[in-house]
Amino acid sequence: MFSVATATMDGVPVIRLVGEIDMSNAEAMRAEVMRGVASAQAGLVVDLTEVTFLASSGLSALVRAQTEAERHGVVLAVAAHSRAVLRPLEATGVDALLLIHATTADAVAALRTGSTT
Repeated sequence: MFSVATATMDGVPVIRLVGEIDMSNAEAMRAEVMRGVASAQAGLVVDLTEVTFLASSGLSALVRAQTEAERHGVVLAVAAHSRAVLRPLEATGVDALLLIHATTADAVAALRTGSTT
């Protein structure tokens, strides 16, 4: 089961993904994140806290989203804390490309304060 929803938290757009991200739905994830990047004023949070599996296609979608965010001058932050998400991010080095926070609230707060390190 996979779902994606967009909301706003303290004025920051948040894209919340739930379930497994694999090649069957990575394109839907990428498209939603790209829409978020295109419409974001300055920052966007991708909430992966309820993702239970992250395949290479999902990693690729995150890298493309980060590249697009940089091109648009948007800071992309990721909320993730589970081993199912952090392990593939770390194993591939994608974690070095992204601003990762343990919670959505932490990611939002970092964007609101400009603390992106």
